[in-house]
Amino acid sequence: MSKPLVLCVEDEIAHAKLIERAFRRDESQFDVRIVYSINEARTAISERRPQLVVADYLLTDGKGVDLVLSRENPDDFPVIIITSQGNEGIAVEVMKKGAMDYVVKSETMFQEMPQIAERTLREWKLVLERRQLHRLITGVIDYLPEQIIVINGEGTILFSNEGIRRIAPSCEFLTPLLAKGGNIFEVCRNRTDTDRCDGGFLNFLAGDLRDSQSSGQAMFRQEHHIEQKDQEAIWLEYAIYKLEETGDAKTMITIAEITERKQQEEQIRDQAVHKARLEMLSPREKTVVEKVAQGLPNKTIAVQLDLSERTVEKHRAAAMKKLGARSVADVIRVVLHAT
Repeated sequence: MSKPLVLCVEDEIAHAKLIERAFRRDESQFDVRIVYSINEARTAISERRPQLVVADYLLTDGKGVDLVLSRENPDDFPVIIITSQGNEGIAVEVMKKGAMDYVVKSETMFQEMPQIAERTLREWKLVLERRQLHRLITGVIDYLPEQIIVINGEGTILFSNEGIRRIAPSCEFLTPLLAKGGNIFEVCRNRTDTDRCDGGFLNFLAGDLRDSQSSGQAMFRQEHHIEQKDQEAIWLEYAIYKLEETGDAKTMITIAEITERKQQEEQIRDQAVHKARLEMLSPREKTVVEKVAQGLPNKTIAVQLDLSERTVEKHRAAAMKKLGARSVADVIRVVLHAT
């Protein structure tokens, strides 16, 4: 099994030799290859991808940090930047560009380079595991049956999944909310006349977002009925959650299509109303109404209940009046909705 390859990019030969000597002493667990320029480094990487790159900050044909930016995949390998004259500005620059570490050259540093490499690779393994977990979580979020948006305090969209394309593909007024880097307040403000079919959804959303930010309230929730041209109306619900209490507070917004739930709620309400109407009937009137709902004529009902047809007609008329029913169809509707 081959050892991990460390590619050292150093144009000062004396320093390169010190680094090579440190890796080769005591049967180091690394293979080391020395190159002297950015171009040589890129050629070496194309021939055999290293597990770690150690590059001087300033080289004859560029900066060592350029190797961070030129990686085909950010997960390819970590890069340590070394320099003779370190300062805070350089450290910030290289770390922002993705270097794994920044080390100032010294006699101790050269001697401890194998230990620095070991530590860096351990940390790199954790970085890769976190990235993999992040990709996994992002993949799961993308398939949730909800639109999820994360914004910062200024309203900039930091994250947005594709949920709205599945839950409400006809709601084109929501499409701008999918654009990472856009501003949710500008999206809501720049609505056109064609967006009026949103039933004020975006205006309410922007207003509640501002209220959440100013009041410190942890959660808002709102339901909206959306009339759609040439399509059935739908119900949308948004919820607003504060993710952080201090610093650059972030807010998560979820948007869900709740038409089926609202229909079920309406059915439950209707059922309760019709049950209450049936409870207004006397036991005999209720029995007669149930027979009528079965499609039985008065004569048959009279025989089954051992009543006169005139008495059945009397109970039927009284029941229909209490129910507000004008026809047998109305009676049937009340009985069916009550069960």
